[in-house]
This record gives sequence, C-alpha cells and structure tokens, in this order.
Amino acid sequence: MGIRGAMSDRPHVAYVGDGGNYHVAKWLPALVRAGIRVTLISYDEPDTPLPGVAFSKLPGRVLPRPSYLDYLRSSRFLRRVLEAGQCDVLMGSYATHYGFLAARTGFTPFIMQTWTGDLSVYPFKWPKRLWFGPVVRYGLRRADLITTDGKALLEIGRGLYPEIASRMVATRWGIDTSSVDQGRPDPDLDPFFVVTAPRGLQHWYQPELVLESMQALLGDRDDVFVIVLTLAHERSANVQQMLDQLAAHPRARVVDRFLDQKEMADIWCNTDVVVSIPHADGVSESILEAAYAGATPVLSDIPSNRSLVDDGMCAKVLSDDTVSGLVRTINLILEKASDTTSDTMSASATTSGTHNREWVAANATVDGTADQLAELIRALAVEKRGDRTR
Repeated sequence: MGIRGAMSDRPHVAYVGDGGNYHVAKWLPALVRAGIRVTLISYDEPDTPLPGVAFSKLPGRVLPRPSYLDYLRSSRFLRRVLEAGQCDVLMGSYATHYGFLAARTGFTPFIMQTWTGDLSVYPFKWPKRLWFGPVVRYGLRRADLITTDGKALLEIGRGLYPEIASRMVATRWGIDTSSVDQGRPDPDLDPFFVVTAPRGLQHWYQPELVLESMQALLGDRDDVFVIVLTLAHERSANVQQMLDQLAAHPRARVVDRFLDQKEMADIWCNTDVVVSIPHADGVSESILEAAYAGATPVLSDIPSNRSLVDDGMCAKVLSDDTVSGLVRTINLILEKASDTTSDTMSASATTSGTHNREWVAANATVDGTADQLAELIRALAVEKRGDRTR
C-alpha cells in the first residue's frame, strides 16, 4: 500500500525529462500525492507550474530543440544539480535522450523510464539505429531499475535485453479519471452513434485506412457521427484531401488542433466507439480514457493492445486490417449496441461500458501507478540510505 499524502520519510526524486510534455504534467504531481518529493530537471519549463513539483532548468541549448550535443554537454551541470539537491533517486525519461543524459551522470540509484519506441523501435528499425542502439544499451545497463509502459513492453524488453531483464518492471501509466468525469453530453450528437478516431496522422496510426473507413461508415449508416482528431500532425496531400472530404460531411467533425483535457473529456462523454489501429504503439491513454467513459475500443492486434484485452478490457481486436474489415468490426459493435425494439442501448452494450469503467478504475489510473512507483522509489532510497550508514 502507498502512503499517499504522507509528509514523513519522503524520498527526493530528480526527474530528468521533457517539461513541456503533457504526460509529465500529469505524472509528476501524482508522485507528489503519493508522498514523493519531486524536482523536474529539463530544458523546457512546464507551461504552468506543476503542483508540489520543484523545477531546475538545464543550461541553454545550442539549437532551438535539444540535440545530442546538448545531452552530452549537460551531464556535468546535471551532476552539480543532483549534488546540490541532495536527491535520493534519479529518474530519466526516454532512453534515447533525457534518459541517456541522466545515465551519463553516474548517479545511483537510477531509474530509466522507457516507452515502446525507444526500447523496441528506434534501436532496431529507425534510420539512426546505429546511433540509437548503443545509446539505449548504455543507459539501460547503468539503470538500477527500468520501467516499461505496461506488461506487453515488459515482455518485449526482456526478450530484447536479456542481460538486464531482472531489473525491468511494468508500470502501466494510467489516466486521471476525475478529468474524464467532467465530460459533458452534446445534445446535437445524442441521436447518433459517435465513432471517434483520436490518434492523429502519424504514418504508424494508418491515417489513410482510418479516414477511408470513416467515409465508408458514413455511407453505410445514417445513424453514425464521426469525429477525427488530427492532433495537428503533419500530413500528406492525399491525407489532407481525405480530411477535407470528411470535414465537408454533415455528420463528421475534423478537429485540426491539439485539444486540452477538458475538451477531450467532452469528446469521450459522447463517444460510443473509439478506433486505434497503429502498427506499433505503447498503451494508449486515449483508449483508456475512452474506455473509462464507456466507449468500446477497436484495436489493432499489437502486443500493447492485446495486453489490455488479455487483462480484462472489453474491446474488439481487428483481425482484418482493411477498410472493409474495420467497417465491418465497427458495424458489429453498433448492431449489438442497438435495441431493435427501442431507442435505448442494449443490455450487453451497457454492461460492456460499465465493465470498462470499473476495469480502468481498478487497473489503469495515474494515482494507482504513482503509488506503485512510489513504493519502488522508497525501496531504492532506503537501500541507498542503508549503504551510507554502513
């Protein structure tokens, strides 16, 4: 059990990561609530102060965005910050950059926070893999503990890096359920089944397949409303043309910007089916949020998605990765959700939504994961303090 809110025996963690990342803005205050003192160390200050989190800025960058020259030259400065801050535990986020910088300090105990891309994609399949491979292994070998985004990545990581398998642990970073609970129904959407594609336009999310399927679904049914979130990603001319066609449809909405948490909560409150079919990905927080709000996910058959279903989430795993296959899968969900004798949702659909809400609350909340990580941090801090007294 955690000691949420306790003021005694609070280990001090220096978290080296992207201060402008919205995940960081959510996770670090959760660690504070779990009883951990946290200092964020980054090139970029958060847009707004994070409750309870101190901040230390890394020295000026050579380029507008951090480069490997920055990550190499900042290690001495970071060592001085760590010494002055009397930190108990160092945590580096993402093995290919901030985690690499943290590893270069030689500070111990050191936790490396890894994600699907930096553990299993960039070192093996990326054009710069000859650089990323050694960088990732360097950091992993110096870590006392390596966290992975869920059980699927844990299994993948242990297979790819057997020499450090015993130091890996799964921590499924979850969602802030209270923010999802703030969503408001849209009366204009009430007559429709709402299908939302929230993952953006990066090529690994298969935007062409998703957009063509949404057009086909609108042609098949007059009781469907489609929402597509682009996340303001770059796109090809072909994808832009498909977006323009979809945006012109009276039962479609294309949102071409990044939404804040309140706006996302409104989207989830009105969504019946959420589509996420990437070629490779970690555990998607958007899927967890949509499932908590009662939507049924349609997921590609990749390890991270499969692990959600294996652990108990109600979802449909796409077996036919084509337009007809995706449309058919969504139609099956909507047919089961329709009661042919009334305008109400069927009992099976209601049960599925309730189950997913309860499952996420029990298995995938940010506070639950923060409690888990806090216990790991305390164990490392106690071990370190014990070494000092011997």
